[in-house]
Amino acid sequence: MLYLIAHVQVSFGENYEKKLSSVVRVSVNDSIDGIGARCEITCPLNARIEKDGGTPFIAPVRTAFKAGDKVRVKAWYDDYPERTLFEGYVYQIREGTPSTIVCEDQVYLLRRGILNNVWNKPVKLKEILKYVCSSQGVEVSNDVADVEFIKFSIKDSSPLYVLQQIKSEMWLVVTFRDKKLVATGISATKGNNVKLASDRNVIGCNIQQPDGVWKQFKLKVEYTDKNGKKKSFTVGDQEGQIRVVDCTSVTKENAESYVNTHVLDNLRTGMYEGTLTTLLYPEVKLFSLVDYKDKSFSSLNGTYKVKRVGVTIDTQGCRQTLTLAQIASDMPVPQTTLSNG
Repeated sequence: MLYLIAHVQVSFGENYEKKLSSVVRVSVNDSIDGIGARCEITCPLNARIEKDGGTPFIAPVRTAFKAGDKVRVKAWYDDYPERTLFEGYVYQIREGTPSTIVCEDQVYLLRRGILNNVWNKPVKLKEILKYVCSSQGVEVSNDVADVEFIKFSIKDSSPLYVLQQIKSEMWLVVTFRDKKLVATGISATKGNNVKLASDRNVIGCNIQQPDGVWKQFKLKVEYTDKNGKKKSFTVGDQEGQIRVVDCTSVTKENAESYVNTHVLDNLRTGMYEGTLTTLLYPEVKLFSLVDYKDKSFSSLNGTYKVKRVGVTIDTQGCRQTLTLAQIASDMPVPQTTLSNG
């Protein structure tokens, strides 16, 4: 019989010199539904801490740590390589018995500062994101939708608020990967390939076959033409559920391209969901492509995109829960219809 002995290391400080050795539970969540990853570390109110390999000491959590402290979480099994589950900053300390240290990745940095800017001529989304993120030293990846705004303005807003508005109004996936911001459709993002199988490295499966009724969408996209007149076009499945997308801030040509490539992609993919549960390995990240084989139900075999990664470490060991979605490229090519209303 194979026994897997799990270990977790939680480090704080500029050089991760403080080690929290009295950890009760660690939970890491990274999902495309939000912006950034979050980690919650549960420990006693008076925590046991080691600093620079010295003698351990006991200190109240709020005294030992503060908001803004760097934090890193690693985990591994005996005879297996270490995995870095999370790197970020302390966001909040909830005192209690036990206490919880809430941490965020780069999104924590974007909570700071107030921005004001106006672009009175056409500007690309990537240029706006670089302006927003550079104010706090955060990088933007190349995975950014090719959207051009007619004009754009920011008034008395934090960098995070600007990203939240772009995410909700433009129907894009806005989050971080490898400490860099991405803003695009789920299928357009790049990720590593992982093979999972029910008889090998999966301990729980809850993938459901999609119902055809729910995979069809018809988008009414509103835009403004060169003469300032409001117009619209429809795209997607003509018999599908109707959604209205406000693209009055971008050009018609740009709206059609990005809606087809990113918005419709995100909607359709969202209806093909299920979860797989594994142990700590293999390492799977947000946007990874999972090639799944089910020994009992072959209809579930296929390629899936990872929409959420949740890792929990407690007295029961390590569990990695993956929320998956079938990629939209397997679906029919959408049709576009123009209108004046």
